[in-house]
Amino acid sequence: MNQITEEHLDIAIAAAREGRLGGRNYDQSKWCGTSCCVLGFARIAAGLPERNEGPIPGEIVDTPRARMIQALMWNSWPGTLDDIAAVQPDGSISVDGNLDLRELSFLAEGVTIRAGAFIDLRAVSRIPAGVIIEAASYLNLQSTNHIHNDAVLLAGGHIYLDRLKHIGLGVVIRAGRDAYLNQMEEIPDGVTVVAGGNVILGLDRRIRLGISTHYY
Repeated sequence: MNQITEEHLDIAIAAAREGRLGGRNYDQSKWCGTSCCVLGFARIAAGLPERNEGPIPGEIVDTPRARMIQALMWNSWPGTLDDIAAVQPDGSISVDGNLDLRELSFLAEGVTIRAGAFIDLRAVSRIPAGVIIEAASYLNLQSTNHIHNDAVLLAGGHIYLDRLKHIGLGVVIRAGRDAYLNQMEEIPDGVTVVAGGNVILGLDRRIRLGISTHYY
């Protein structure tokens, strides 16, 4: 089966801005359901059947950039096309608004993700080494159970790490409000956690209510 490549995605992004590709006009009601219809145009560019549904397994090449674009295709707000166009070759992305990436389950090592509002990465179970994630509002990592060395997680609001059990050396977690580490009984040596509100560990144990708390 043909696959949608990054070249096809680039063609589709340009076509979505124009609203047409090879005589085909943009018709949201009959396409994939995304706000920009990049997927619909990408299917045409790749010679794949047109479908009235979102991405299907194996349809898009598995690269860090394509993986991030695929996750964004599930969004349905008008800024989605700009978000898709902002994805860098290594899968990094920086946007002014929200980043709803609930369909993304895997991050590339060393990737940077920044948003001027919230970031939802609820399906990601592992944060690879060197990853930087920064949200001006809350950061949802509720399924993450392992953060590898030197990753940095920053949020202006709450950080949700409800299932976190393993933290590597050099990891930094900084929340403007509460940091939820409900499965952790203590913070390991070599890790920094800073919270403007509570650091909440196992058994709802709260540490240093209302002020920043540092662990080394």
